Amino acid sequence: MMSREWFTLPINDELQLVQPEVSMGAEVYNLVAQNRDYLNQFLPWAKQIVAPGIEENFIRSMLMAHIQGTQRLFFIAQNDVIIGAVDLHNINQNVRKAEIGYWLSAHVSGQGIMTTVLQFFNAYAFNTLGLNKLMLQVDVANLASNRVAEKCGYQFIGMHPADFIIRGALRDMNHYALLSPQKS
Repeated sequence: MMSREWFTLPINDELQLVQPEVSMGAEVYNLVAQNRDYLNQFLPWAKQIVAPGIEENFIRSMLMAHIQGTQRLFFIAQNDVIIGAVDLHNINQNVRKAEIGYWLSAHVSGQGIMTTVLQFFNAYAFNTLGLNKLMLQVDVANLASNRVAEKCGYQFIGMHPADFIIRGALRDMNHYALLSPQKS
């Protein structure tokens, strides 16, 4: 396959982190639409992406937040095809900490891709961005994401009951943290 003209950070021979561009909005919208039921199990934003323009506006807002230093989004590509996303949000430059979020298309879940991506992304956050602490919140019922956090060395901080609303129901959330290897 011919390589696309994206700014990427290669993870390995197949996987890359891709700098988002507004022009990717329709492609990402289509991916979310194809995976809406799967994503909506644990990610309430999936039902809100109902048109390519909404995704384009989201990308614009994330690019502005990147400039402001409060968020950082990458799409995940496998062999030049977008299959998900990973981001840093609620970046606190004073304490040098951020929260991580991620998602993958259903057809590539369970293959170890997110573990590989998150290990690379953790190193990027610590070594390139100079962060000290990464935090992750995962629905207790999302067994796959809980396993990813544990495989990537995140420390289980605790379960917070009734901490998030998904599909109108309060959900218990597991909270995890990872300190920079240079700081721990």
